[in-house]
Amino acid sequence: MTPPLTVRLHLMITLVMAATGTFAGAALGLALSGLLSVVCAGAGGLGAGTWALLSRRQCWTQS
Repeated sequence: MTPPLTVRLHLMITLVMAATGTFAGAALGLALSGLLSVVCAGAGGLGAGTWALLSRRQCWTQS
């Protein structure tokens, strides 16, 4: 069974946000320090992933 369109869109948007957060964190950290880029990239990806888990329930109930 294919998930509803809203759930698929949410998954795609989450993937793009996690990738963007990881890239932005790495770029910011690289501008400041080499090791800090790994920490900032992890924080950016983790923040986007946490947002995805918290907002997923609302997406499922509205479809």
